[in-house]
Amino acid sequence: MKRFIVVSQIYAAEEGSFSGFIKELVTRASKDFEVTILCGRRKGQPYREVLPYGTIIRFDVPNFPIFRSVLEAMFLCMKIRRFLRRNPPGKDALFLTNGEAALGVLKYPYVIRAGDQPVLAMLKNMSLADGFSSFQSRAARRMHAYMSYVLEHITIRRASGILFSSEKNRGLFIKYHGVSDVPSFVPRSGVDCKGMGSGKILPRKGKVLLFIALRDEKIRKGAIFLERSLPLVFAADKDAVLLHVGDRFEWNVPSWCKERIVSVGRVPWDRMKDYFATADIFVSCSISEGFPNAILEAMAAGLPIVTSNIIGIDEFIRNGKDGLVYDATDTQGLSSALVYLLKDKKLRTSMGASAKCHVLPLDYRTYSSELMRFINKPQGHTCLLMNKK
Repeated sequence: MKRFIVVSQIYAAEEGSFSGFIKELVTRASKDFEVTILCGRRKGQPYREVLPYGTIIRFDVPNFPIFRSVLEAMFLCMKIRRFLRRNPPGKDALFLTNGEAALGVLKYPYVIRAGDQPVLAMLKNMSLADGFSSFQSRAARRMHAYMSYVLEHITIRRASGILFSSEKNRGLFIKYHGVSDVPSFVPRSGVDCKGMGSGKILPRKGKVLLFIALRDEKIRKGAIFLERSLPLVFAADKDAVLLHVGDRFEWNVPSWCKERIVSVGRVPWDRMKDYFATADIFVSCSISEGFPNAILEAMAAGLPIVTSNIIGIDEFIRNGKDGLVYDATDTQGLSSALVYLLKDKKLRTSMGASAKCHVLPLDYRTYSSELMRFINKPQGHTCLLMNKK
């Protein structure tokens, strides 16, 4: 049987949208391929795991104190190369790689899932929040970005095909890496429309704003701007509460606002549908992002979206129909959008229904088969954007 090999920095079957995307894809691919996932290992994870859809093989990677992602990627690639030398994949094997993990398979034809955006574009976007980080942090971020740029350039330029989050994101990669001649597929993720629309409503009080961010993503995910908006939102609507999913962190808001923030920590990916079902509005405040899977999942769950104008957002969210789009870092714009939707239940319902219908072309039942066809034979330009049905 022909082999399908996925190469990623990390994989945990029930953790996060990326792992959910991989699980959905390889589950369908396993009907026709022998699936293997090669990735780094976190503490407590088994080195080898045999699941119904394939075999996961994990490699220990040291925990570096600085330039972590770059050094871990280089160390992981050495482990993967050694493994493939000892276990030849066969000349017909298909490779799907994620970001810098592609360094481990440079000698094979591979399709790469591009990053959220080119690292130099990310560096530019992160400068919007320079006032919230120290000089040392900004200097370290810049050094890390230039190191990552070299690895990104190598892996993107050597790819047989590239998955991009949006057409505009593709344009940025062409700008920084000159890959206009490489076959591409847009977008890089689909969504389980049926699954995300089947969640159970959890115990709740008031109108729920759902926000997802990990502790170390507080600046990139725009929590620092949400903190400035929440007092205005909570003052305008006495029933509004914020439901925060992700590593808990200290919210820099007045004490009376903290009483209306519920942080539940990390949630297994297969349980996220319940949190989407419980919410009234999904909030995305990112200043640097590709198109996040969480927005697709929220749309599939029938939630109206309030989001910053990240690159490519207009290819997925029709402003005023599926949700409201505001300028990143504009706390007044964020506050106004949230208050506007909180006051109008009928509008929330209609926008949520519109978003749910709009995302249907990206349901995994269609998306996965189209993506596997591309991975099997990258050629031309494939586009599955919702506004180009």
